[in-house]
Amino acid sequence: MQNEIKFTNRLIFNRVLMNPEICRELIEILLKIKVEKIEYIETEKSIEMPYQSHGIRLDVYVKDSNKIYDIELQTYDDDIPHRMRYYQSLMDTDSLLKGQNYTELKESFVIFICTYDPFGLNQPCYVFQNQCLIEETNLLYHLNDGAKKSVFNAKAYEKEKDVEIKDFLKYTYCDKSSGKFTAKIDETVNKLKRIKSVREEAMFLSDELQHQRYMGRKEGIMSGKREDALRMIKDNELSDEKISFYTALPLEEIQNLRKSI
Repeated sequence: MQNEIKFTNRLIFNRVLMNPEICRELIEILLKIKVEKIEYIETEKSIEMPYQSHGIRLDVYVKDSNKIYDIELQTYDDDIPHRMRYYQSLMDTDSLLKGQNYTELKESFVIFICTYDPFGLNQPCYVFQNQCLIEETNLLYHLNDGAKKSVFNAKAYEKEKDVEIKDFLKYTYCDKSSGKFTAKIDETVNKLKRIKSVREEAMFLSDELQHQRYMGRKEGIMSGKREDALRMIKDNELSDEKISFYTALPLEEIQNLRKSI
């Protein structure tokens, strides 16, 4: 239902995880690790890079004594593999101070909670780590670089064997609580919904509207690139290959634009 406020509304999701106890418990449930104490939580944390590099905004950024976490809510299809790669690299860059040794990098976890199956394999959880397959022995050697990526597919909650994870994924997908932890989340969500300012902001920033804005920005960027390409083509000073390089548009599209003039 349009403008319906649920846990999958990004604003509500972020506000709920600002509660250190809920955030800590969620990490422990999803990753099956012990979190002694949450030292820092920031929602919509921006990591900006110098010059023309692409910055990022993390939904929920969390630190404990020796680990960092990024928890993302994803309700529409997007390029998750490349986003996770880039997010984790900038998290490392942001966390390592000048003069520190690489060994001082904290363990980093990127967690995507999706309301759809981003890989189409109908699995409730996908875990990715850097490892090498030794073909002669068919054994896996783990790089042990402290980087881990986890993607949870709430749509496949019925296939999850872990009771706590299953309950959380079911709540995310169906908005139905059946366990103590999701009951705690649901209580917090309902309290937030009763706050007028939060309710109004959540409705305004619904995921549907956010997606429309994202698609609009994306189309605007592509339109600008095409306009730049057309000007370069009309100037007739650059080859199609160089125009493709400068605008990051496919060579085939450059050739079609040239034909259209």
